[in-house]
Parts: sequence; structure tokens; C-alpha cells
Amino acid sequence: MKRITFAITILISLVLSCFGIFLLILKSNNVYRDRNFANLCTRTGLKGSALDEHRCSILQQGGVTGNVLEFGPGPGTNFKCLQNYTSSELQSINKYVAVEPNSYFEEEMRKEHTVRGLAEHFPLTFVALKGEEVDDGSSNEYDVVILTHVLCSVDSVESVGECRESTKVWWKNHLHGACCS
Repeated sequence: MKRITFAITILISLVLSCFGIFLLILKSNNVYRDRNFANLCTRTGLKGSALDEHRCSILQQGGVTGNVLEFGPGPGTNFKCLQNYTSSELQSINKYVAVEPNSYFEEEMRKEHTVRGLAEHFPLTFVALKGEEVDDGSSNEYDVVILTHVLCSVDSVESVGECRESTKVWWKNHLHGACCS
């Protein structure tokens, strides 16, 4: 009995040690952390969740048209909300700029843009910056700003730039479930 208890204790200690080493590597290696976070979000975010219907209804309330700026788009999870737009609605999107600090999301976002049939309707520009690093003046050229996955990674919504009064800002805090427009 003592041998079994000792073996289980050793096994649990090894598992916890490996987990601790993994966390230490993630903390000290930004490239490894960003790549693994992108892989995790891609696997889970594109499958669909209970919040998809609610998030998509928010984006469809006022329409996503004109020049669109999205902060923190990850692997393009909001593209599933646009795939049900009609062709003329999609043609009304002049440009779509995705501001994402994790460059490992770009390839998956471009794939999602194509798979959802959106590439033929509007161009996608990927900008590898944090939201706070975007030039404040550039936000004024957008008709719609989307912040549905970014609120946990910026200090404040105001820190991502000021918009002109006519700009629609759609945000959903996925941590607390609150939404406003």
C-alpha cells in the first residue's frame, strides 16, 4: 500500500513539475506564448459558442458597412457574423482593417476570411499592433469600430483611439457579458 501511495505521489509531483515548467516557459518566452495562445483561440473560437448568436445580433443591429476597424479580432471569429449578410451588404464594406498584436492570428484570420466567402467582397488588412499603439487620428476615418474580444487586453476602451461622432462603435465584453453601442 505504501508503494502505491509513494508512486502516486511521485507521479503527481512529476505532472505538477512539468506544468510549472510549461508555465515558466510561457511567461518568459513571448513568441511561444503568442503562438500557443493563437493556436488555442483558433481551435476554440472558430467552432462556435453560446455567445455567437448574441454577438452577431449586436453586429447586425446597425450594420457593418463602410470602412471597418476591428480591434483584437483574433482568428476572425466575427467573420461568421458577416457570412449571412447579402452580397450587396458585403459590397458596402469598403475596407476591413484588423488590429491585432498577435501576428500568429493573421494566417488563420485570412483563411477564415476566405472560407466564409468574404474575400471576394471586401479587402482585409492586418495590422500587427496593440490597440493603444494605433494612431488616434486614424480612427476618424472609420464608419464602424468593432471591439468584441479586446476588452480584457487593453487598459481601457478609450485607450484605443477616438472616433468621430458618426462612427458606430460595437463592443461586447466577453468576460462580463455586457454590451453597449
